Amino acid sequence: SGRFQSSNKPSEPSSMNSTLMRQCENLLKKLMSHEFGWVFNSPVDPVKLNLPDYFDVIKNPMDLGTVKKKISSSVYTSPLDFVADVRLAFTNAMTYNPPANDVHLMAATLSKFFEVRWKVIEKKLSANVPQQMPQISSVPTEAGKVKPMPPSKKRKHSSAQLLVLPEPVCEPVKCMTA
Repeated sequence: SGRFQSSNKPSEPSSMNSTLMRQCENLLKKLMSHEFGWVFNSPVDPVKLNLPDYFDVIKNPMDLGTVKKKISSSVYTSPLDFVADVRLAFTNAMTYNPPANDVHLMAATLSKFFEVRWKVIEKKLSANVPQQMPQISSVPTEAGKVKPMPPSKKRKHSSAQLLVLPEPVCEPVKCMTA
């Protein structure tokens, strides 16, 4: 007929992504209802908490309430955006507050709680959407492209090129090279 017909069936990656985003939302609910969640459920109010240097130390504030707003208004295009903000909320708390501080300890505890549960989502994400996962490589690359290694050349060694080290001669107390 010359017309394109839209399919009501969503494409596999987007339906998988929406499933994973629902799992992220459920994980967020668990974080917010955790016994320490209340500390991170709303933005830090530096005036109310008398923290005049807060914005000097923390350049990108984040909290779980903001994450909730972003997830419910579909600001996140991927679970990776979600995880980055959740981690930022805890990292900020641990950066601003010294290690012995209650808020620092609560952030560390909640971060561990989160990471254990995030691994389940992350495995599904990497299994189903590998192109969205950042690739970590110890090989330096130029502009993110891996250059193939040229095949190694086989060398012939002459006996003159080989270095033979003398074997050590050891006595019960001393060891010296012959």
